[in-house]
Amino acid sequence: MSKNGGKREGAGRKPGSLNKRTIELQERAAEMGVCPAEAMLHNIKWAQDQLTAMENTTLAALVESLDFSDNATADRLAEVAKNFPLIKELREIIHKNAKDVSPYLLSKLATVHLEGTGDNGEVIFKTVYESK
Repeated sequence: MSKNGGKREGAGRKPGSLNKRTIELQERAAEMGVCPAEAMLHNIKWAQDQLTAMENTTLAALVESLDFSDNATADRLAEVAKNFPLIKELREIIHKNAKDVSPYLLSKLATVHLEGTGDNGEVIFKTVYESK
């Protein structure tokens, strides 16, 4: 064992430094023209387009099935009901991708609490959120 072991000033990986694997992945993504945030935004846009089309189709089918003049109403309602799980799945895709992409797009906020007194001597509290 070394006499000089233990924690030393300036030793070890610097905070925020990237390892070889991360650098390699970033280089490969850049070569392919892929950005995680862009991919997630494309997924959100695709799912929203699919959702809008499906909701419009489902709404039209529901309105059509309100015509009780024939016996096919139950069949049309059964067809409409098949869309509901797909609509739920599309909404979950949108939610998951929006949650995952938010750190790329939204700055983190620091909370600052201010306290003081007004002209009348009343105590004033104010919370301010600032970008880090």
